[in-house]
Amino acid sequence: MKTVMPWLLLAISQQVTAHSIPTGIGEPQLQVAMAVTARSAGAVESDQYWRIPGVMMGGHAWPAQQGLNADELSLSFSYRMDENLFAVIKAGQQDGHDNGAVEIEHAWLGYVCCGDTGPLVIEVGKMSATFTPSVSEHSSARIFADASLPADAFLGRHFHDQGMRLWRHNPQGFSTGIELWQGHAFPATAGEDGGAADVFASLQHRSGRFSLHTGVWALFARADQRADHRYSEEHSHGGLNNTPPADIRFTGDSLLSGVHALLGWQLNSRQALQLRLEWMQVDADGWIEDETRRADLDGQYQGVVVQPEWVMGRHLFALRAEQLSLDNYLSGAAALPLAEDANLITGHNPWRLGAGWRWQWRKAVALRADLTRDASLGSAENRVAIGLLWQQALTSGAGHH
Repeated sequence: MKTVMPWLLLAISQQVTAHSIPTGIGEPQLQVAMAVTARSAGAVESDQYWRIPGVMMGGHAWPAQQGLNADELSLSFSYRMDENLFAVIKAGQQDGHDNGAVEIEHAWLGYVCCGDTGPLVIEVGKMSATFTPSVSEHSSARIFADASLPADAFLGRHFHDQGMRLWRHNPQGFSTGIELWQGHAFPATAGEDGGAADVFASLQHRSGRFSLHTGVWALFARADQRADHRYSEEHSHGGLNNTPPADIRFTGDSLLSGVHALLGWQLNSRQALQLRLEWMQVDADGWIEDETRRADLDGQYQGVVVQPEWVMGRHLFALRAEQLSLDNYLSGAAALPLAEDANLITGHNPWRLGAGWRWQWRKAVALRADLTRDASLGSAENRVAIGLLWQQALTSGAGHH
């Protein structure tokens, strides 16, 4: 049977794995990524705050912006010191947050036992979580310009935090592990009464024309007076002049769980079909408060993403359907006014529909375009996004696994 062509392998690999372990001892790896996108409209007007009704948002969930924007610019360095020890550093600007400020996203050390990539791996430092691909996926690796609705609403889009990961790593089979976090990443908070931990298991399998990458996970996050720092004075975004939302804070526990899957079927040497699925569930138990009022909150949320894809040579075509289900139960004398100020009252389930195209024009350069029908805020609005993507290894050392 003919193998799938290199362009197809590149397109698939960019979508599947964000975590990598350098394998070439003494061979530094330097990689650059960039995504520039022009949009016909934004998720909200330029002077408005992006808050999906029914859920308290945070993290790096910035709205899509009208016009030409640099969604990503990152530079990553990784180095295998010996047969066991490696280091990774990544700096970049993602999705326009913090007014485009550059930050150190990753800086961690890893120890590998019993093989080039495991099976036992211990990592310590500032990292992206591994429990689901959507929280470590950046704009240059996506088919669509926008991140998924569940990742934005429930996990603040990106999950970068300081912590430790211990896992059994098998890039061609079954992997499982545990991650412990300080709590800097949404939906947790750091400090004595905060923190987060997750467990995960994944399976990668290939048999003939069929391929499968699937996983299950659970995340426990504890928050102490968690605010929406996207629009705080320390993280002001885009020069908004309107009165900011009321400072309503959440204290309590959140239990998140989910399933993700990518199924592939190779039709021939130039074509393949893929189906990308993700489901998330959130149980938030605690209370919301301002300086004078408090109400108990029991939030039960679900999110689903269904994305069929067709790869044809250098081209990848995709459809995406997303929906959130948001239920909030509040009690206490101040329940209604606090729910209104916290934007927890909603009469509909937010949804989006999209159609996208990605063309791997050169080995390191791709073009993409997508059309989105967005009803995450109530009424449905259309927007078009056209982008230029660049992903390239600047060194010629051994690859990652």
